[in-house]
Amino acid sequence: MTTTYKSKVPTVMGVLSLIFGALGVCYNFGSAVWTWLFGGIADTFLGSKLLQDAATGDGAKLLQAMQECMAFILPWATRLCVVFGFVSIGLTIVGFGLVQRRAWARTAVFVWAGVAGLAIAFRIAISVMMAHRLEALLGDLINAPGLSDSIRDQTHVMSSLLSIVFLGAFPVVLVALVARLPREELDGK
Repeated sequence: MTTTYKSKVPTVMGVLSLIFGALGVCYNFGSAVWTWLFGGIADTFLGSKLLQDAATGDGAKLLQAMQECMAFILPWATRLCVVFGFVSIGLTIVGFGLVQRRAWARTAVFVWAGVAGLAIAFRIAISVMMAHRLEALLGDLINAPGLSDSIRDQTHVMSSLLSIVFLGAFPVVLVALVARLPREELDGK
């Protein structure tokens, strides 16, 4: 009687997918709720009569710019959280399929990675759009000599790098490892 060696790749990647998926669901949907709650609180605070009366000159301009920024950022931040929450649900489903070595898990990995790639591109586009919009809203208030250019450039670079490296690395590694597996590895046994 010969025993065939089964790779541990599906199990390890499945467990990682379950962990990352569960954390992503908690983080993203929790962030969406928090953003929604914070938006209401911030809008109430920024619109308060006491704060409006206290703001004069540049302070009034800053307060108005902050209100406009909050009105612009919060809906987009909530949308991003919801999109990545659903991507995380998909990753959790993929994780279950890999741990149980289901035949459909291979296809699910490829579909999930494609959807995750689109979500990452959406996040980068929204981040860049938000940065440009905030710069336009805040205008002269953030244009301190020598400061704003470096902050603005670092924000664009860091947002894109974080999206590509941290969010993009796992789908690429998952696809590369699962694509190398023989079909018999994911036969449900």
